[in-house]
Amino acid sequence: MGSYILRRLLIALPSLLGISVVLFTVLALAPGDPFEELATNPNVPAEVKLALLEQFGLDDPVYLRYFHWASAMAHGDWGFSFISRVDVDTLI
Repeated sequence: MGSYILRRLLIALPSLLGISVVLFTVLALAPGDPFEELATNPNVPAEVKLALLEQFGLDDPVYLRYFHWASAMAHGDWGFSFISRVDVDTLI
């Protein structure tokens, strides 16, 4: 029974890794970003949007953003909700 559970876990880990890579890549390559509304606001200078993109790491390549995201998930840091304006772990 123990070997069956171990075998299933060893199969599940690559599957979860593959699913997370595909979903992260699809969402990262989708048009728009969290700061898209700033681009249409004439009162917000372009430097502010660039600073926010740099602060949140959205100017990094997709593979580097995935690595940062996956390591944060492994450490329990689920990020910041742009809608509720609080940390995600407090929402859950």
